[in-house]
Amino acid sequence: MPLNISNMIRPFLSSDMQDISDMLYSDNEWAKTLWGNYNSISIDSDYWNPAFVYEEDGKVIAYVKMESDSVHRYTNIQNLYVNVNHRKKWIAKKLLEKCYEYAISIWFNVTELVCFTEELSQMYQKLWFTLLSHYKKPYYVWFQDKYILYKYLWEQ
Repeated sequence: MPLNISNMIRPFLSSDMQDISDMLYSDNEWAKTLWGNYNSISIDSDYWNPAFVYEEDGKVIAYVKMESDSVHRYTNIQNLYVNVNHRKKWIAKKLLEKCYEYAISIWFNVTELVCFTEELSQMYQKLWFTLLSHYKKPYYVWFQDKYILYKYLWEQ
C-alpha cells in the first residue's frame, strides 16, 4: 500500500527552520555562497503568507512558501524545495496541491511562480502551470534564465 503523502504535509513551525537550513546547506554549495551562514535564512509564515513542510520520520525533507497579495487576490510560490534524496516521488506535486487548496480556501484565483532552469519550468508545466515569459539574460550570478509561470485556480 503506497504512503499517503498528504498526511505528511503540515504547516511550517519556527522549530522547522534548523531542518530546512541543514537541508539547503547540505544539498547545495550555492546556498553557502548565496546566504552565507544559517542565520541569514528566515521563513515567516502567517495567514496570508503561509509555509508548509513535508516531514518524514520527524525530519523536514521539503518545504514550500507562499506570498499573497490580498488586494489583487493572487499568491506567489516563493520557495519550493525538496531534498535531493527525495526527488521524483511526487512530493513537489503534493506541496503545490496544498498551496492550491489553501489559496482557494481564502478566495484567491491565480498562483504564480518563478524558476531559473528549463528543467524546473518543464516540471511546473507538467503540474498545470502555464509559461508566461522566459527571459534569456543573466538574472542572478547563478542563473542565466528566468521563467515566470502561472496557474488559474478557478475556471475563467
